[in-house]
Amino acid sequence: MKILNSILVIFLVALAAGIAVAQPDKKISFEATEYFDPFNLLGSGPVGSYQSFGTIHCPSYEQTDPSELCPEGLRTHARGIVWVSRVESGTAGIPSGWMTVTNNANLDPEFNGPQWGTFSLAYDGGGFFEGTWQSVRRKEGDAWISDLHVRGTIIGGPYDGATVIASDHVISYFPIPFAYTGEIKGTIINP
Repeated sequence: MKILNSILVIFLVALAAGIAVAQPDKKISFEATEYFDPFNLLGSGPVGSYQSFGTIHCPSYEQTDPSELCPEGLRTHARGIVWVSRVESGTAGIPSGWMTVTNNANLDPEFNGPQWGTFSLAYDGGGFFEGTWQSVRRKEGDAWISDLHVRGTIIGGPYDGATVIASDHVISYFPIPFAYTGEIKGTIINP
């Protein structure tokens, strides 16, 4: 009986160890850098592109063209601006890719204010990560800073079905985001 109990204990320990090895980590931290500079304003070569300039509305000003920028000193409401940026992973096992961003914003005359939208990051090796984001844009010194709160789901690849919660610290030196870099930090939560 002692031998049978010993064999049973060894079997259960081996089974538990096998299950632990087969299960991916529930939470995986990652870092990445986002680049957007379609006009080479930052001097490292063009990266990304605009897909749609959306519509611009200037409260208290009658525009003749919905893509026209608001005159200096007026508030700006932007809807449906779409661009593609590059995301380079800084974490082994997490792929890089091209991200399509849809941006909406209500900005004051200094280009500060709430922003929100959607995104879809197409991984270079297949699969994608899509979700929503929101932020409040603010001017600090000669730069505009946006700390994006990001939440989404991975579809395909090794983390299929995982939820992602991340932040993207974006810095732009232009009132309109013609070019920026972002430092992304987040967590992948496996189902």
